Amino acid sequence: MPSLQEAFGGVAVEALACGVPLVASNVGGLKEIIEHEANGLLVQPGNPQQLAQAIQRVLMDAALCQKFREQDPRTIETRFNLESARDRLVDLYRRLQGDS
Repeated sequence: MPSLQEAFGGVAVEALACGVPLVASNVGGLKEIIEHEANGLLVQPGNPQQLAQAIQRVLMDAALCQKFREQDPRTIETRFNLESARDRLVDLYRRLQGDS
């Protein structure tokens, strides 16, 4: 996902949930979803050389891909389901109102 900006990154969440190795730009919501070297690779936006190197690394390093695939999909399901999003949003509103 060589995005220059990304508000949420729904495609990244779907890829991770399916065990697809992911290379993404270190922007917006992507940097909140991807943990560099843990469940994917992050590259600087607008850097085609870094993007190409990361893609090549994923294509050539079977052990790295396996490591990314073994990330527990339940973590994604737990972090990015509707109930979790709702709870985080309510918590944010309460903190903004000073009702912590």
